[in-house]
Amino acid sequence: FVCTDCGLIVEVEDIDRHRNRWRDKSKRLVNDTVQSSSTTERRHDKGLGSEIGYDEIDNPRLRAQFGRIRKFNQRQVSTVDRNTIHLLDTIRRICSQLGMNDNLTDRACRLAKEAREGGLPNGESIEAVATSTIIAAIRDKGIPIQMSEVRQYTDVTSHESYRLLKYVYENTSATATCVEPIDYLPKMLTQLEADETVRQAARNLLLKAQVDQLHIGKKPTSITASAVYAAGQKVGCYYTQKEVANIANVSRPSIREYYPT
Repeated sequence: FVCTDCGLIVEVEDIDRHRNRWRDKSKRLVNDTVQSSSTTERRHDKGLGSEIGYDEIDNPRLRAQFGRIRKFNQRQVSTVDRNTIHLLDTIRRICSQLGMNDNLTDRACRLAKEAREGGLPNGESIEAVATSTIIAAIRDKGIPIQMSEVRQYTDVTSHESYRLLKYVYENTSATATCVEPIDYLPKMLTQLEADETVRQAARNLLLKAQVDQLHIGKKPTSITASAVYAAGQKVGCYYTQKEVANIANVSRPSIREYYPT
């Protein structure tokens, strides 16, 4: 507080709690509160930048003026930011096709930014970088989604995605969470339209294999597919190996190899 006569500072308070924006939110004060948009990792500037919209303007001269200003504003974006925008748009597209939630999409976008800041080599495909960061985000959250399910929406090869995935783990904060074979069971049984007896039998087989540590060093989806096939044989629902292998995206020799165990 400052004296209006001599300018003497009477009291200093860092936060002025007497203004309307510090009042209780339960009073439903709308017009006198400070409001701003929330930040998001899905934008290259976290949503803090300004954009000139495309609202309809009746005045042709004013509409042309806003068009020129919009074009000038777009030209101010650097090449690095333009590539980052394209990368984040690709990540959002793939995550939308996979049906992922906003938290997982934000995590993938955060990893993509960290990979670019960590010195991502020039010449890498944007789709390949997007695919590797999405896979890293999926494994970071421990979600049972296979790499082939992500690659089906892109033109990225498995070799390219594995190579960039290794780079993402080395230069970002991504961590790999172990996904157990039992985590793939609900999705696989839903696609097979299996009944409750098959579900319970397959679950018991996977729990026993986990206790006996039979799944260590083996592909989780192969173990799950073998357990589903064995459970069907046990309860009288005779699924073919080809049918189970196509749903689990594994080979039939893998089911035949792990089925006796």
